[in-house]
Amino acid sequence: MAAQRLLADDPRVRAHLSQRPLARVFDIDRETAEPKQHLASYVTGSGISLTSVYGIGPIIAARFLSEVIDINPYPTGTRRPANGTAPLSASSGRTQRTYSGG
Repeated sequence: MAAQRLLADDPRVRAHLSQRPLARVFDIDRETAEPKQHLASYVTGSGISLTSVYGIGPIIAARFLSEVIDINPYPTGTRRPANGTAPLSASSGRTQRTYSGG
């Protein structure tokens, strides 16, 4: 809002041209405030700590949760892929093994 006040007193053309897009950004921010709060409560209720990572807010964390769905196929933390990839089959002939990257 401070930016809008600064632009309102600026007679230059670029200030005038910036006012409308800036107003739309603030409108979008107001429109998304309530859904962001709902997502934040769902993410908090899930018990994950993704939002403690710098740059991950409730929207990114909720998207991650919706795509991963269930991590139970990986019985322990050491068996879970550390880099976000699924295990790949690395079998050859009679040798059966899985490669999980890393």
